[in-house]
Amino acid sequence: MKEGLVFGAGDHATTCGTLEMMERLEWRGKRVFDLGSGTGILSEAARWLGAALVVGCDLEAEAAKMTRERGAAAVHGPSMALRDGVFDVLLVNIPGYVHLDLAPEYGRLLRPGGELVLSGYYTWQGERIEGALAGFVKRDQIERGDGWVASIFSQARATASSEAMS
Repeated sequence: MKEGLVFGAGDHATTCGTLEMMERLEWRGKRVFDLGSGTGILSEAARWLGAALVVGCDLEAEAAKMTRERGAAAVHGPSMALRDGVFDVLLVNIPGYVHLDLAPEYGRLLRPGGELVLSGYYTWQGERIEGALAGFVKRDQIERGDGWVASIFSQARATASSEAMS
């Protein structure tokens, strides 16, 4: 593998934590988006767990290629070109500070009531990252390694009054 931002054979604490969180969800029939897919390990796991559709996305061409090699569809480039509210589950295992910038994108990509599996950040970053996740409620969390966090968040479902206002 050439040098770049892609890392991991699946043994990093963030990847292990994400995989553990993934085991706590129902996957059958779900449409899944792996944002920052890297080597495609999480995309492949979602497929094995029974997801109906898995799409990976990474800014690095090599990462998108590796994700396709693991059997998932993959996009090379930013997620901003994708339609709103298409996915049931969003997998995001990227560096903690990036979550602050991408938090609005998480809500846009997920359908109302969708689930977000988030990792790549330390416990000391948690409060700030969770504060950026407007419209999400934390359901579960684990700590792995040297304080790495993996969490599951649920997106609030649209209500009749919120739909009437839009």
